[in-house]
Amino acid sequence: MVASVGADRPLGDRDDREPRPPATRGPGALAERFKPPIQAGQPRADKLVVLVLIATFAGAILFIPRDVFVWRLLPPPGGFVAGVGLGLYLAGSWIVLAAMRANAFAVPVVKDQSERRQRVVDSGPYALVRHPMYAGVVLALIGMPLWLGSTAGAFVALAPIAVLAVRIGIEGTLPARHARRLSGLRRARPGATHSGRLVNSALSGSRNPT
Repeated sequence: MVASVGADRPLGDRDDREPRPPATRGPGALAERFKPPIQAGQPRADKLVVLVLIATFAGAILFIPRDVFVWRLLPPPGGFVAGVGLGLYLAGSWIVLAAMRANAFAVPVVKDQSERRQRVVDSGPYALVRHPMYAGVVLALIGMPLWLGSTAGAFVALAPIAVLAVRIGIEGTLPARHARRLSGLRRARPGATHSGRLVNSALSGSRNPT
């Protein structure tokens, strides 16, 4: 769900007039998504945040059955609230899948994907929400424990949600980081050029790939 976890509107050097294939046919999309959560070229801060995110996400999931069958920390949600929880979970899951289909560059880590001709994605849910994948995960994290009968689990879900918020900030630094790298490359190799749109979109703070 990453940058990257992760970055809703990825940078790219692709001509906007070219056809935009869905993520299911994107170059190397599936292979990139099955790579480990710690990779070369990934910002150090994102490596740390990813580990914390995995730990808090797993903890929130494991907390639910313990609370439902053992701890019972808070009264269980009623039938209506549980139904709302199911709706949130289904809606969140659908949003995540729609974001992955629209964005071939939505991968588990925050990193530059210029070698895959990374470009701006503004179709599908990205036309409406800056970080649709994260939005979907938030809905699913809150809806799941309510649906399964753990009111306390909805509060525990705030932990991975807070980590996601931190990761959004890390993804926001990627365009400027990428622009500085391109600037240095051009100074070192005047003959090597990238699309001007790439640098312009980076400096204007284009959206991240999640």
